[in-house]
Amino acid sequence: MTDISLKIFNAINLFERFKTISLLYQNEPFSDYSNKVVGEILESTGVDFKYFENEGFYGVKIVEGQYDIRFNLSFKYGIVEPIMWAKNVKTNEQFGGVFSRLMKLIQKFNNEQEMVKITYPRFSNYEELKHIVFELKLIFDDFRKELQGINQVPR
Repeated sequence: MTDISLKIFNAINLFERFKTISLLYQNEPFSDYSNKVVGEILESTGVDFKYFENEGFYGVKIVEGQYDIRFNLSFKYGIVEPIMWAKNVKTNEQFGGVFSRLMKLIQKFNNEQEMVKITYPRFSNYEELKHIVFELKLIFDDFRKELQGINQVPR
């Protein structure tokens, strides 16, 4: 993890925010969900998610300034697996990844004495899924804002 990546994730308080979501939603997973309803929930966020059937996830790709930004969500077995990633198209510098890996790296690079395992949130109904998706979308929005700040600095 680069210093800039760590700065971005610490600025948006990614570790604590995702930890909170994870702790709040550890219910029995809702594995018999409808992709149609999930799509409607995602649409309500205002983000234009596409469903990638072959890979089984929803994703969005946004180009802002010099960044190619992606936000993917998998809901397999009622478990929400977020992936947030950006690439500077000029320098090829990359930020982000799968949240489980990011949680470990943030702790490691912040020199935490004790590593805390953060599990993915699980939803047992659509209302819980709405809350999880809403909070993840706020994290994604803050990630984009931090990238815009970096975008202002010539590289």
